[in-house]
Amino acid sequence: MEGQDGMSKTLSIGWTVLAKNAPRPRLNCGRCGKVQSFHSSGKIRLNANGRKLDAWLVYKCTHCNATWNRPVIERIPINTLSKSYLTALETSDETMVRRFEFEVGGLAYFTHQIEWERGLLIQRHLVSPMSEDWSSATILIRTPVRLHIRVERLMSYALDISRADCRNLFLEGGMKIRRPSGQQIWRGPVKTEMEIDVQRCVLKTSSLLRLY
Repeated sequence: MEGQDGMSKTLSIGWTVLAKNAPRPRLNCGRCGKVQSFHSSGKIRLNANGRKLDAWLVYKCTHCNATWNRPVIERIPINTLSKSYLTALETSDETMVRRFEFEVGGLAYFTHQIEWERGLLIQRHLVSPMSEDWSSATILIRTPVRLHIRVERLMSYALDISRADCRNLFLEGGMKIRRPSGQQIWRGPVKTEMEIDVQRCVLKTSSLLRLY
């Protein structure tokens, strides 16, 4: 929909959503003598045995700093890995480490007790030109790393509204999920890519300021 000046009355806004903290596995700590939480050290350890490579992401006990090496690469022929990939492993590249940290399926192989700390980092920006008289906004949500958080909880946090108010907005149509399609997607986990429509009239000023 466009206004008389030809500018769209629907804003397009981009959100990139990241977790501030990586999940922590709970493992038996030999030094403490009981199950403890372990956090990633951000360091990758390598071992080349002949022409094959093993790599581990090093974790530390949150209580005593005892280490646990989590396998991330096992017996991979070195000549099948690109130079850039090897360099990332050797330097404990931050992006690579973060990807390993959030591979929960790999963690679940060692323990089913995984702690998720609260806290999100949301990078907001305008995709379309700004229009002062906009009436609705489409939020393009992207999560580079899988997040274990429901859509309603994300929107409640991002817009600084209560969970109850957020649910009502979805139920009454003030917020609608454009993509992906399905019934009550807002009750489920955040997808890698989503589009959510929001009506300006249903948001308070404080929430409007948090859109972009």
